Amino acid sequence: IWTDKYGRIKVQFHWDQRGTHDEKSSCWVRVAQGWAGKNWGAQFLPRIGQEVIVSFLDGDPDRPLVTGAVYNAEHMPPFGLPQHQTQSGIRSRSTKGGGLPDCNEIRLEDKKGSEDFFVQAQKDMNVMVKHDRTKTVLNNEVIKVKKNRTTTIEEENDSLEISQGDRMIEVKKGKETHTVKATRTVTVEGDETHTNKNNFTQTVKGNHVLKVTGNLTIDVTGSVTIKSGKSVTTQAGMSLTNKAGTSLTNKAGTSLTNQAGVSMTNKAGASQTVDGGGMLTVKGGIVKIN
Repeated sequence: IWTDKYGRIKVQFHWDQRGTHDEKSSCWVRVAQGWAGKNWGAQFLPRIGQEVIVSFLDGDPDRPLVTGAVYNAEHMPPFGLPQHQTQSGIRSRSTKGGGLPDCNEIRLEDKKGSEDFFVQAQKDMNVMVKHDRTKTVLNNEVIKVKKNRTTTIEEENDSLEISQGDRMIEVKKGKETHTVKATRTVTVEGDETHTNKNNFTQTVKGNHVLKVTGNLTIDVTGSVTIKSGKSVTTQAGMSLTNKAGTSLTNKAGTSLTNQAGVSMTNKAGASQTVDGGGMLTVKGGIVKIN
């Protein structure tokens, strides 16, 4: 590409047999664009080797103007013809040294039933929307990112709504991390199932409250350990049953009290032993043994 700040180029005329095919082959020649304003409009500069159409303003040979470009046997159209005659678009070329696949491209396919709008960015692609953006897809959408993807919402909210259907998130390799620096609320109007094929650890630095309006069942094939740095209270509105398949032990470092408002029964199918290392006191309004 050889140009100046006005977008002018140098040309080599076919009739100029003495031309040196360099910057001395002609004067600076202006290039007509489809749109030209004050720091706005269209900008497509002919590149070295392309064939252009040159007109002369008022027939003056000192006032040449490039009005277009044409293809030839050496510079063929970007979309092969005639097999791709329903395609239109723009294809550039990476420079310097760019090959056939090295390009930015906008291509329109107008073949009935195969209509397609294709966009390629050879390297980076940046889109700036200064106000709202709306995208509507009437069928499927597929997004494929081979490396990292980041979405940043600097203010306000983010909402995802699925009117009908399922949602699946699958992390095949690696970890998944959720960080919420304020509050988090999850509402499930149907059933919810969590399946962990390995260990599960939950850490709560404040209080933990579990409310169940129906029944609560904890089923563990191994052992259950409940440990408190202070006290543990178990309370039932009606009855409380502790049952063990083999043995049940209640142990206190200092004292153990079993108290009932009306009656309390300790019963063994075979034998029962009440043993005190020191004095044993049995007290009641009436004490009946046997």
